Amino acid sequence: MAFMVLSPFLRTIDDFDIFTQIKLGELILDEGRLITHEPFTYTLSGAEIPALGWLAQVVFVWLYRRFSLHGVQIFHVLLYSGAFVIAGMSPRLNSEKR
Repeated sequence: MAFMVLSPFLRTIDDFDIFTQIKLGELILDEGRLITHEPFTYTLSGAEIPALGWLAQVVFVWLYRRFSLHGVQIFHVLLYSGAFVIAGMSPRLNSEKR
């Protein structure tokens, strides 16, 4: 289980969508409002988009501005690993209740 928890530290972030999320977070902080219209793509320019991930976007840009992409990676790995730890503890806690 320790390998599963720590293995994400061995690789870099390979999801290029993270840069879109960081840029949307920058727009939110710079403009002081949620971004509800597509600002990047030509074909969907101005189309409405739901502001679902705004909190994560703001957290990502805060981490990026202070600790670079490495800080975003550490945060991501901690959340990812925490989910594995909680999932691993779940059967144990259920068996103790019986």
